[in-house]
Amino acid sequence: MKAGSFDIWIIGGGRFGRRAVDVLSRARPRARLLIVDHDRAALNEVYPGSAETRLADGVDFLVRNLEPEHGPEWVIPCTPFHLAYRWLRIRLGPRAEPIDVPAGFVESLPHPLPADQGGYYLSYADFLCPPDCPEPADICTYTGLPRLGTLFRDLAEKTWPGCTSLVVRSRQLAPGLGGYRPLDLFDLENRALTVQGKILVATACRCHGVIHGLALR
Repeated sequence: MKAGSFDIWIIGGGRFGRRAVDVLSRARPRARLLIVDHDRAALNEVYPGSAETRLADGVDFLVRNLEPEHGPEWVIPCTPFHLAYRWLRIRLGPRAEPIDVPAGFVESLPHPLPADQGGYYLSYADFLCPPDCPEPADICTYTGLPRLGTLFRDLAEKTWPGCTSLVVRSRQLAPGLGGYRPLDLFDLENRALTVQGKILVATACRCHGVIHGLALR
């Protein structure tokens, strides 16, 4: 079956990718699932019949197969790196050069932790979230207290001299499981093509996110 025939692509076949298959098999039993990983051993751990597997590098697979008109309804990133950022960097080609996210930009953001390639992980939680959190808009599931912020919105509204913030929102498909539509990625690319200078590329839900920087020539 062609990649575009599947309803949901799960990029990454490790523990989180296999959990995504398990959750979606119950939450969306009619959805056709495709899970992609470069490690055959990881794909062999996927429960037989729950999803079709594809042996490939996840970023390369996304770059080669994702199209605006034909493709899945959802992409679920289950990689140990920032999938949307790496996809965008390849799509932009040699005009995009990785840069460090300014430390001052993340100073006022929640619990920044260094990530690869000069990026940061961000989270409003300083505790281990429930794996089936439904991401309520007003309160924290774990504490029962009012939400301290909405990270995808906070990142989009935050400014920094010489930089433009571009945010892909991760939306829930089931409690504790988020993803984005292919058009969200192509919208990210289209917005990046209009920018001169530096961009800060983030993927975030209400509570958690990751951000990286690119300088555009």
